[in-house]
Parts: sequence; C-alpha cells; structure tokens
Amino acid sequence: MYPTLQPSHYGTAKPDYRQIAFAHYPARCNRCGYDKYPEVLQVHHRDEDYSNSKTSNLEILCPTCHTEHHFEKGTGIYGDNKGGPTLPEGEGIFALLS
Repeated sequence: MYPTLQPSHYGTAKPDYRQIAFAHYPARCNRCGYDKYPEVLQVHHRDEDYSNSKTSNLEILCPTCHTEHHFEKGTGIYGDNKGGPTLPEGEGIFALLS
C-alpha cells in the first residue's frame, strides 16, 4: 500500500477531520474528480480553521487543486491568511503566466 501524505498539523485536531471527510464524501477530488490514488487526496478546511471539523467545512481535494486554491488565495504555504498572490475570482493560476 502507498503511504498517505499528510500535512504537519494532521492528527492534531479533535476529532480527526480526515476520517470525518472520507466518511461523508467520496474519495475523489471535489474540484477536478481525480480518484486514481485516494491515498494522496487531501482534506481542505474551507474556512482555514483546522479546529472546525464540521462536515460542511471540509472538502476533499487532490494535491494540485489544494495547492492551486492556496496559491490563488494567498493562504497556507503561500501566505499568512492576510494576503499574498491573490487573483481575481475565477482567473486561476495561469493568469500569472500571461
């Protein structure tokens, strides 16, 4: 079996948000539909609050969609939730290349 990739804060929230998300949602990316290797899927907190593990706050994403989300919003590793390389709504990461 393949190892599961997890962020450094994984397992610190009570209850375990990953278990909650995978119990309620299909094991595929909610944005692009990726489902080849469920072990690499990640759980995103919509409100960026790791302590909020309500089902409605959780979204299963592939690593690419999760990274693009944080890049576009300037959050996660791309910011401190106070700004960063944000793009106009709906423009996506490729707007930076043009």
